[in-house]
Amino acid sequence: MSRSTDLYTRRAESYAIGRPEYPPDALMPLTAIVGVAPPAEIADIGSGTGILTGSLLGLGYHVYAVEPNEAMRLVADRVHLGHRGYRSVAAAAEHTGLPDQSVDAITVGQSLHWFDLAQVRVEFARILRPGGGLLALWNEMRCRNCAFCQALEGVLISLLPAYAAARAQAPDPVELVTAAMPPGTSIHPSHLRHEQHVTEEGLWHRIHSTSYAPERGDPLAEQLRHALAVLFREHAADGLVTLHYTTTGITAVPPGSKGVRP
Repeated sequence: MSRSTDLYTRRAESYAIGRPEYPPDALMPLTAIVGVAPPAEIADIGSGTGILTGSLLGLGYHVYAVEPNEAMRLVADRVHLGHRGYRSVAAAAEHTGLPDQSVDAITVGQSLHWFDLAQVRVEFARILRPGGGLLALWNEMRCRNCAFCQALEGVLISLLPAYAAARAQAPDPVELVTAAMPPGTSIHPSHLRHEQHVTEEGLWHRIHSTSYAPERGDPLAEQLRHALAVLFREHAADGLVTLHYTTTGITAVPPGSKGVRP
């Protein structure tokens, strides 16, 4: 198992509890641009704990949830295994094991930057049916004009050197998607605002779910948890604080696809 795959093994529960869902409008490009409507078959690649998978199932799609990390996949299975449209696939993005031309679209939530893009370009082309496309999504915290989010960022910068490095090295979503698709692919970006209301415990899980946060048992984890608790109590209203996000969606349709909308 690669480091990127293993990274979330001890964070799976926090990921499921703390990460936000995607706003419903973020999924509209599947029908409006790719031209794929329920009950079409979708491969949700790097599906993790099934956050995006759940939204797709709720819309009526049939979903192959492809996830190599067992801990993350088992969390998703607990939630979705009884759904008739859900298929759990233990595989990496680069080698999904799905049959040739087996899905109408591919989705990737918050994980495309972990993939070997040269390999997934080949794999995506192999499993997509003619006319299919890709929708990649990212929820990124937005700190401008939000006093709590700015204070939270200050805590993360002061305690977690890896946080600032991760922000500075964040790849451009359009470049990632372009690299994962064949030349001549039509690229359609979108940006939506999104909010997440969390309790003190939810705030801890949100931060602990990240790749730059210390794992449980690390002395720094307790220091971080204390700092988050103090920050929460300073800013909470009715037992909640609000995290603000920009949801970036990049829809990609390969050349020659009939799904492109003008």
